[in-house]
Amino acid sequence: MVAVRDPLETPVAAGALIGDALITPIETILGHEFAQPSLLREAMTHRSALHARGRARGKGSNERMEFIGDRVLGLLIAEWLAERFP
Repeated sequence: MVAVRDPLETPVAAGALIGDALITPIETILGHEFAQPSLLREAMTHRSALHARGRARGKGSNERMEFIGDRVLGLLIAEWLAERFP
């Protein structure tokens, strides 16, 4: 496995899940303390990382949140287009 560097300058193996050690620095950078750090971990976990660790595909990854975000963005763009071009 190839070692990669994340935005927080912490070496992480490719496919690694975000650990508790990264939650606090992320909260510090964002200026927000998460009530449920597990949701941050899920949001930062790509499904390929779960597959590499033998976990169920999509369970605990950001795929569900990504889908919801895409839908929200699509709705906002549709509303903007409908208002701009009635």
